[in-house]
Amino acid sequence: MEELIQELIDRQVKSGLGDRLFAERIGLSRSAWLKVRSHRGGLGPQALSGIVRAFPELRSYVAGLLEDEAREILGEEVKL
Repeated sequence: MEELIQELIDRQVKSGLGDRLFAERIGLSRSAWLKVRSHRGGLGPQALSGIVRAFPELRSYVAGLLEDEAREILGEEVKL
């Protein structure tokens, strides 16, 4: 998940968008984005859905993260 957060931070910097506009783009409030960005908050289903809508090219990466997390929780092979 850390890599995804860093990717989002990099994309925000490259886009030149402030925290409020970038947060809106990925479907989060400014305060939620600031928590994620500072590693004090996580990315839940709503955030991941917003990220995929804003950046469709990250869909496979996000799906892989979800698959890895499900495998850790369930302790078995999982295919999403």
